[in-house]
Amino acid sequence: KHQNWINKKILEQKSKIKIQYNFINNETFFLMGKAFNLKLDKSLNNSPYILNNFIIASNNKATKKKFGTVKEQLEYLFKEIAYNHLYERTQYYSKLIFVYPKLISIKNYKSRWGSCSSKGEIYYNWKIIMAPDKIIDYLIVHELCHMIHFNHSKQFWSKVQEYITDYKDRRLWLKNNSYKLSL
Repeated sequence: KHQNWINKKILEQKSKIKIQYNFINNETFFLMGKAFNLKLDKSLNNSPYILNNFIIASNNKATKKKFGTVKEQLEYLFKEIAYNHLYERTQYYSKLIFVYPKLISIKNYKSRWGSCSSKGEIYYNWKIIMAPDKIIDYLIVHELCHMIHFNHSKQFWSKVQEYITDYKDRRLWLKNNSYKLSL
């Protein structure tokens, strides 16, 4: 009875294949929706960093021993950037919405982008830092509005819409593109 719908969904899933990175020179990664090319600097003995439109990392033995593989270095860098950016933007929106989380933290969720506990603790998936800023802001407002409405009721979505008028488009973007947000 639902064969056409099932076939459509199977095709959609097949088109959403997770990007497989090789962590090689000039490979493109995204941070806050902007493209950055990976540059491997064999002489680097520090943790990875951003310089202009480049992510600088190293795959020499000393750096690998100290900071891990290139993938692990990028994950460390992305988590650091994610925490700082999410913290700053959460503070900004907290003042607008008049809710103040007791804790802001990042986690490595497999199937969610954020959560808000009844204690006022907000957790974000660090991988959201790869999405465009407007998607990140949507997630932040979504979680902060849960401090007022601890559900997905009509009132909750009305509150989200007060601050993110096009939240439906942003929510749809996240649903359709979430498979791209990984290392």
